[in-house]
Amino acid sequence: MVQKYKTKVIEIREDTHNTRVFKVVFDGIENFNFIAGQFVMMWKEDFKNEQGYEIKRAYSIASSPDQKGYLEFCIKKERVFSSMIMNMEVGTELWIEGPHGKFILDNKHRDKDIVFFAGGSGISSVMSLMRALKYEKSKQNIYLFYGFREAKDFIFKNELITYPNKFENFNFVPCVTSGQDPGLPFESKRVNLELIKKYLVSPENKKVFIVGSGPYVVDVRKMCKEFGFKSEDIHVEVY
Repeated sequence: MVQKYKTKVIEIREDTHNTRVFKVVFDGIENFNFIAGQFVMMWKEDFKNEQGYEIKRAYSIASSPDQKGYLEFCIKKERVFSSMIMNMEVGTELWIEGPHGKFILDNKHRDKDIVFFAGGSGISSVMSLMRALKYEKSKQNIYLFYGFREAKDFIFKNELITYPNKFENFNFVPCVTSGQDPGLPFESKRVNLELIKKYLVSPENKKVFIVGSGPYVVDVRKMCKEFGFKSEDIHVEVY
């Protein structure tokens, strides 16, 4: 049965010019079990819409299950609720309900290479999965195509730029459409079929995970199918 929890914000970090990463704790967190890639519904008790109803939003858990004692989230300033969250302070109380979602790695993925496609703040879902794979010392080949507009939009940069050294089998492809150098080798274009062919070579023995806005997910999924991935090997999450 899905449970709801009253949480308290214990840490807030500015990650980019328009994103905040924050951690929450709550009574019973030691018994909160989730799978990397899942999300929760989040709301604030006194934050309501014009009709007087609480505004709830879905946010991916960015921390991995092995990071005990807290849950981490990444919020990008986009709409009314996220703007409110961006302005909160340490000590703010938030409600969460969950976990939810099937954008996860399970046992049938363990013998396959993993390909992640993330657009913008969709990287939050991937971080939980990446952190879990790192904790497990995964031996799979891992590919991450991460698209963002400018170098200043590189979310989780300080952590991600270390992954090529921590994962001997990690292939990171930042796709920076403005052409600004994000601090490591990158492609100055959006993900396209040409890039997929360049880095993946073949669709054989791979599972694909795509997360981002609706148009991003539709476009990348179409390209992956054109490349040769079967529908059952493509998993998507739209935010």
